Amino acid sequence: DNCQKPMICWLKGVTAATTQKDCRCYSTNAPKPVPVNVMAQVEKYISHILSHQDPESGWLGPPMSGGGMYWGPSNMLFALISYAEGHRADKDTFHKASQAVLLHLLEQKRRMPSSPLQEWAKWRWMD
Repeated sequence: DNCQKPMICWLKGVTAATTQKDCRCYSTNAPKPVPVNVMAQVEKYISHILSHQDPESGWLGPPMSGGGMYWGPSNMLFALISYAEGHRADKDTFHKASQAVLLHLLEQKRRMPSSPLQEWAKWRWMD
């Protein structure tokens, strides 16, 4: 706990030796964490995603082509599904999120005959 004298630090060397070295002291001078409003971040990002959905096709995310285009949006789709489930009481929010997922998946279905799954995405079909 004494930050006034050097502390023994682990050196990442070939010999894996320890030596006296001035190290950062976190016992009394620890930086205070900045409070984060996680739900405000969620609302911000979900709002951005929903407001940038392609109005003609329903595709979520940047324009893409090729059989690998389906894997990228999958995490975002899972997030939107979870978001919709968490907002079932708010029918408008639930509808917006679930409709966005539906429209994206319908666009994916439309694209798949001409751009089937390729490479790595083909082996991750279960996701």
